[in-house]
Amino acid sequence: MNNNYWLLPEYFSDALPNEAFKIEQIRRKLLDLYFENNFELVIPPMLEYLESLMTGSGKDLDLKTFKIIDQFSGRLLGIRADITPQIARIDAHLLLNRQQQINKLCYCGNVLYTKPDNITQGRERQQIGVEIFGDEQISADFEIINLLKTSLNAIQVPLRRIDLNHVGIFSALVELFSQLVLSLNAQQIGKLSKFLQHKDIPALQEFFRKIYYNSQHRLNGIRQDALQIIGEIFCELPNLYGDDANVVLQNAENLFAKLHQIDKQKNLIQLTKSMEDLRWLISQNAKFNNALSLDLSDLRGYHYHTGIVFSAYGGTQDQPLELARGGRYDGVGKAFGRERAATGFSMDLRTLAKILI
Repeated sequence: MNNNYWLLPEYFSDALPNEAFKIEQIRRKLLDLYFENNFELVIPPMLEYLESLMTGSGKDLDLKTFKIIDQFSGRLLGIRADITPQIARIDAHLLLNRQQQINKLCYCGNVLYTKPDNITQGRERQQIGVEIFGDEQISADFEIINLLKTSLNAIQVPLRRIDLNHVGIFSALVELFSQLVLSLNAQQIGKLSKFLQHKDIPALQEFFRKIYYNSQHRLNGIRQDALQIIGEIFCELPNLYGDDANVVLQNAENLFAKLHQIDKQKNLIQLTKSMEDLRWLISQNAKFNNALSLDLSDLRGYHYHTGIVFSAYGGTQDQPLELARGGRYDGVGKAFGRERAATGFSMDLRTLAKILI
């Protein structure tokens, strides 16, 4: 007879007194900090109709979301794996009658994953975060990143670096490839982003070799030149990272200058704007104790992010530990009836607490 009733499912754990106290201490400090910075607290429910949770950023969480049948309506419900889509719903639908255009919201609550991201993380997290809705300026991204740095300082968690990228660079290069060479379908774009995320240069080279082999009979000399140049740029993106952000930025600008050889229609507006946003943020690096770095192949969440994206790391050079993740995701409220500019970040309280115990 099995009497192991005290056992929990895999990748679930109790927070014992020391950890529980530290989690609560961090939660109170951070929420007080967000109140001081004029962020308002909202508390969405653990359960929602599945289609609501799968809107915007939630699309990437489909396989990680627990699903159950609602006994009242018979409809499919989801147990949230991320709170961000819920905050977008609240801003777009429930705060529609507010006078001010910009909403600054914060939140804290548990999320559940059907599968852990890796063996060191659990399937239940205590997510805390902030979001700014209705502000499309780069200054809002700066405010969010600066608040992230202030948050870690407030709870005395050492910050090693904040990696920046702009998904507009990837989007602009894909669009340029489609205009000057041939259109890429969704599957090809997914593969391309995956290879970049994994910094798999041989796979990138093979990707473009196959395109040339399968399409050379349809490509004139101009299109072949465009294929070669844009392909070389994609294959070089994984090398554009490092702690010296100004050097990486200069190397990126030198690389993108090759595009002027093939672009005659001023198709580089989005790429130029993306680089300007990165350049402005890097110019503020002294305010972050030079913690800002660049990684131009970091494309996590590119399906819904639309601008600046970032990840904050602690730990060591050899064993970095991700502390927070965030970025801009304009238009996320469109499905709820109010398309809005939005930027924010989130952290896991249990990860932060384990650092401090």
